[in-house]
Amino acid sequence: MNENTPVILGLDISTSILGWSLLALEGSEFSLGYLPLASSGDIYDKAWEVRKLLHELAGKHNIQAAYVEEDLQRFRRGMSSAKTISLLTRFNGVVCQLTYEETKLKPGRINVNAARKLADVKYDKKDKSRTTKEKVFEAVRGLIEYDWPTRVVTRGKRKGETEFEKGCYDMCDAWVIARAGKILYLE
Repeated sequence: MNENTPVILGLDISTSILGWSLLALEGSEFSLGYLPLASSGDIYDKAWEVRKLLHELAGKHNIQAAYVEEDLQRFRRGMSSAKTISLLTRFNGVVCQLTYEETKLKPGRINVNAARKLADVKYDKKDKSRTTKEKVFEAVRGLIEYDWPTRVVTRGKRKGETEFEKGCYDMCDAWVIARAGKILYLE
């Protein structure tokens, strides 16, 4: 994808890993990546790392619109605590502001379920043998061809096995947001 290709930016925001995707407005070209944030210190240090990434992406690409996954709006049984949800919501807002500052575009917010539906990501919601992230990742791998990053397990029962990097799920979610954003943008 060259720097003049008009693209949609999709972001999957969390305080441990930020997934990003650039999706060409015409055709099916895309680029994916992730930014590890777990060891980046506090929210300000994480924000600084995100700003650097967004500055680089905005400098190298012709971003026409940006979309983020809407932050959590309610509690769900067995999910995050109020403290975690508060932190994620704050960080989502910070990243949205940084996106605006670096791209001069106000990011659109898309509900994750609406994004999956728009992007035609289908998976068995009743299957409890795997997490939703695993099922969505498998569904997206069936939709796009990509050389997903892997690592070799170095300890434990699975030592020596190859597995997908944790950031793959975030890249995948960012692609879903970008794909849904592209559809909304072109409507």
